[in-house]
Amino acid sequence: MSLIIAIFGLVFMTDLISWIGKSVLLELVYSLYLRVFFSAKMVEQRRLKSEILANKKELLQTSAQDHFAKWAKLRRSVDKGLSDLEKLNSDLSSTRSSFSLRFNTFLWISTSGVQFVVGWWYRKSAVFYLPPGWFGPLTWWLSFPFAPAGSVSCGVWQMACRRVIKVGERVVKELMPPGVQIHSKEAQKAQAEILTDGALEFLAALHRTFDATRHSLLFARDAVQQRLDAGVPLDFPPETAHIRADPSWLCAPPAPGLEDRRVEITGPPDRKMVINALNSGTKTFMADFEDSCAPSLTNMLTGQVNLKDAIRRKIDFESGGKAYKLVENPAVLIVRPRGWHLDEPRVTVDNAPVSASIFDFALYFYHNAQELVARGSGPYFYLPKMEHYREARLWNDIFNFSQSYIHIPHGTIRATVLIETLPAAFQMDEILFELRQHSSGLNCGRWDYIFSFIKRNRANSTAVLPDRKDVTMEAPFMDAYVRLLIKTCHRRKVAAMGGMSAQIPVKDDPKANDLAMKKVRDDKLREVTNGHDGTWIAHPLINKIATDVFNEHMVGPNQYHVLREDVKVTAADLVNNNFAGKITQDGVRANVAAALAYSAAWLGGNGCIPLNWLMEDAATAEISRCQIWQWVKYNSRISDSGEHITPELIDRIVDDVVPTLKSASVKQQNLDIVARYIKKQVRQEWPSEFLTSDLMSYLAVADGCPPQWQKSAL
Repeated sequence: MSLIIAIFGLVFMTDLISWIGKSVLLELVYSLYLRVFFSAKMVEQRRLKSEILANKKELLQTSAQDHFAKWAKLRRSVDKGLSDLEKLNSDLSSTRSSFSLRFNTFLWISTSGVQFVVGWWYRKSAVFYLPPGWFGPLTWWLSFPFAPAGSVSCGVWQMACRRVIKVGERVVKELMPPGVQIHSKEAQKAQAEILTDGALEFLAALHRTFDATRHSLLFARDAVQQRLDAGVPLDFPPETAHIRADPSWLCAPPAPGLEDRRVEITGPPDRKMVINALNSGTKTFMADFEDSCAPSLTNMLTGQVNLKDAIRRKIDFESGGKAYKLVENPAVLIVRPRGWHLDEPRVTVDNAPVSASIFDFALYFYHNAQELVARGSGPYFYLPKMEHYREARLWNDIFNFSQSYIHIPHGTIRATVLIETLPAAFQMDEILFELRQHSSGLNCGRWDYIFSFIKRNRANSTAVLPDRKDVTMEAPFMDAYVRLLIKTCHRRKVAAMGGMSAQIPVKDDPKANDLAMKKVRDDKLREVTNGHDGTWIAHPLINKIATDVFNEHMVGPNQYHVLREDVKVTAADLVNNNFAGKITQDGVRANVAAALAYSAAWLGGNGCIPLNWLMEDAATAEISRCQIWQWVKYNSRISDSGEHITPELIDRIVDDVVPTLKSASVKQQNLDIVARYIKKQVRQEWPSEFLTSDLMSYLAVADGCPPQWQKSAL
């Protein structure tokens, strides 16, 4: 009897640990460990956090213009507190690594290890005997391998216990309130196909394992911004100098289908767009759940359905009497999930919104990874808006976890990182190093990079930029980051991808179209002669122009051999905004129009719009919004009128532009919302981190999401 109970207890404990989750137990035990052995540091950590929050709250309520001495003192206090907290967190983090190894070893020994020892030690013993003749020929199997005939062996009893416990686990789960909850009834058909039990279990596992780390990394972004506001410039991290200096490490070789990426087309995962993009003749198609897709639940889930159908070659579409189907050899599919800063408010796990990044990644990966591998491809991703190599490390951890979860080899996932934030430009080597087993290169996300340059330099009056049209790739800070990216990628043998040309074909105006296409051609020529291995386009009709330029100047599948050893980029080069340009009346008006038109369309469910024959998405709208704020903040003067840019001037332009944007596809209600939003933005001390975070609550309300989940993390 004692052996029966002992084996059942061991199996039960092993399954209980698995059910609760090793990561949850680790957090609990580690918390107790810190309280016992590092109580002084824990008290100091709580004190610092409380002090920082109090000082930060007071800082936000203090005007830098009216009470500068008080404001400066508070700023120094916040900066010192953040610095002390970061050092303390670093010390505790190193302690955690060694504790985690010891704890996981202890768990294995005390559960699986003990089970193995008990099974081996009692391999010839009977756990209990069966009534003679009850099980006929099965009697031999029940005593397998070495137990006496007519008995039940340890191994068989262990399997029986596991089965009974699994049945009990299912019963308990059915009686308990669900850990994963869906807070919208939109897109029911897509929900049934995509939000399956298995997919939600995978999503919950990722959330419970990694979301706390995500939040800590978002908090760390604030510390970087505080230092920049205090006048401490960005620099290459000294703690990773050895990674940058080491020439021996390389990234993984190109995955199947990613050997030649000379032209990539991008767009939202709309069904018609997916078919046209895959049929466009480009090498790859980046299906975008981020900047070119308004994240209504319908868009997010039907987009997943469209990609699932496309991978299985089951996608078709009819519109206006025209049928759309996939060609024989479509482009290779790459997916861009949303950034770390966004929550997915319509789905919660354990009463907390899931990360939008994890949501998009998890659903696509769970439903399609094995199918893609079976078809000779793989789950390939573009990763947006990272600001630190530790954020790349988090993605790498998620990739390893996910590959183990569905039992595919590590390294099957590949990811190209968009270098589209100013801090990330100082950490390109480090980002590649963290993802080296899964890396397929870096991309110059030029529009978001300009947005990040303005936002991160918010306290720097010398960083005011001219009209958006004057901030070209020839601007010193843009040119420096491009050259450094190409050199870094080719040193590590991965793709250095160029950026997006915003121009699209101009209908019914041959001269204007010729001018627009010349801009595209010149842009692609600059990229290929710089050493880029590929480029982005926004419209299928531009593919021939981009392909012809790259075919003429790039003979092989890539330019990894172009090492750009001539490039010497300093930290100062990456922030050098000394170039010619003006702030004009047309430029101010164009920014107001772009911010209003895009934001109103976004609220209506459309994530990319043509405006003045340019393709506008969230990135270009963000530049427009932040430039307006920057010009007001630093009392900039319009060159052709001499007028200062004030909140009142922006109000007048907004009121003048809004009536011109009315159309059947743009609701007046949405225009009113974004007009109020822009007027409020230019009066803030600092610009909001992301307009998509600010406006997400409106989409959440439209989807029927409860109020407590409507606001994103940033």
